[in-house]
Amino acid sequence: MVIQSSNSASDTARLLCLKAADELVFFLRAAFCLYETGDTLAACNWLLRGPKTLFDMTTFHYDLACHLWTLGESKRARSHLKQAITMDESFLEAARDDRDLAGIGPLH
Repeated sequence: MVIQSSNSASDTARLLCLKAADELVFFLRAAFCLYETGDTLAACNWLLRGPKTLFDMTTFHYDLACHLWTLGESKRARSHLKQAITMDESFLEAARDDRDLAGIGPLH
């Protein structure tokens, strides 16, 4: 099976980002759609090119950690995961059970 780098859900979410750039959740959802269809690099890039206010969101750092870990960028992944956990300690437990972060090692 070939996974396409684009799909209607991510296309729609990315269009919403252009129309309502102040709705940060659209950027997270567009990246999630890309990630779930196998285009992890595009998901990572989409988040990094989004509004700088995304950096204030715990979910941004957590999702970026998942994407970077999948891409083999372990140092950057750990850095973003630590930031997410610092912002909201409940993400520590989520990370322990998240298969996207399997093998990342000690989190605290």
